[in-house]
Amino acid sequence: MGQDGAQGLSLLRSQGWHTIPHDEESSLVYGMPKAAVEILPPEAIAANLIQQIMFINLAYLRAILVN
Repeated sequence: MGQDGAQGLSLLRSQGWHTIPHDEESSLVYGMPKAAVEILPPEAIAANLIQQIMFINLAYLRAILVN
Protein backbone atom coordinates (compact mmCIF):
# COMPACT_ATOMS: atom_id res chain seq x y z
CA MET A 1 0.00 0.00 0.00
CA GLY A 2 1.06 3.59 -0.55
CA GLN A 3 2.09 6.10 2.07
CA ASP A 4 -0.34 8.89 1.14
CA GLY A 5 -2.68 8.27 4.10
CA ALA A 6 0.13 8.26 6.65
CA GLN A 7 1.65 11.35 5.05
CA GLY A 8 -1.73 13.09 5.17
CA LEU A 9 -2.12 12.28 8.86
CA SER A 10 1.37 13.55 9.57
CA LEU A 11 0.62 16.81 7.74
CA LEU A 12 -2.66 17.28 9.63
CA ARG A 13 -0.96 16.65 12.99
CA SER A 14 1.84 19.09 12.15
CA GLN A 15 -0.84 21.76 11.61
CA GLY A 16 -2.44 21.08 15.01
CA TRP A 17 -5.27 18.79 13.88
CA HIS A 18 -6.37 15.89 16.09
CA THR A 19 -6.64 12.65 14.13
CA ILE A 20 -8.49 9.49 15.22
CA PRO A 21 -8.42 6.46 12.93
CA HIS A 22 -10.09 3.16 13.68
CA ASP A 23 -8.23 0.32 15.36
CA GLU A 24 -6.29 -2.58 13.82
CA GLU A 25 -9.07 -5.10 14.44
CA SER A 26 -11.50 -3.16 12.25
CA SER A 27 -8.93 -2.19 9.57
CA LEU A 28 -8.63 -3.93 6.23
CA VAL A 29 -5.14 -2.45 5.85
CA TYR A 30 -3.61 -1.10 9.06
CA GLY A 31 -0.68 0.90 7.62
CA MET A 32 -2.38 4.31 7.68
CA PRO A 33 -4.24 4.03 11.01
CA LYS A 34 -1.12 2.97 12.92
CA ALA A 35 0.55 6.22 11.81
CA ALA A 36 -2.05 8.19 13.76
CA VAL A 37 -1.57 9.67 17.21
CA GLU A 38 -4.58 8.07 18.86
CA ILE A 39 -6.11 4.74 17.82
CA LEU A 40 -9.64 3.79 18.87
CA PRO A 41 -12.19 1.14 17.98
CA PRO A 42 -14.90 2.55 15.68
CA GLU A 43 -17.55 2.58 18.40
CA ALA A 44 -15.38 4.84 20.60
CA ILE A 45 -14.59 7.46 17.94
CA ALA A 46 -17.93 9.32 18.21
CA ALA A 47 -17.69 9.63 22.00
CA ASN A 48 -14.12 10.86 21.69
CA LEU A 49 -15.12 13.48 19.12
CA ILE A 50 -17.92 14.72 21.38
CA GLN A 51 -15.45 15.00 24.25
CA GLN A 52 -13.02 16.96 22.05
CA ILE A 53 -15.78 19.32 20.90
CA MET A 54 -16.93 19.91 24.47
CA PHE A 55 -13.35 20.70 25.51
CA ILE A 56 -12.90 23.15 22.62
CA ASN A 57 -16.24 24.83 23.37
CA LEU A 58 -15.36 25.15 27.06
CA ALA A 59 -11.99 26.69 26.23
CA TYR A 60 -13.72 29.10 23.82
CA LEU A 61 -16.28 30.13 26.43
CA ARG A 62 -13.56 30.68 29.03
CA ALA A 63 -11.66 32.88 26.59
CA ILE A 64 -14.79 34.98 25.96
CA LEU A 65 -15.56 35.35 29.66
CA VAL A 66 -11.98 36.34 30.54
CA ASN A 67 -11.84 38.98 27.83
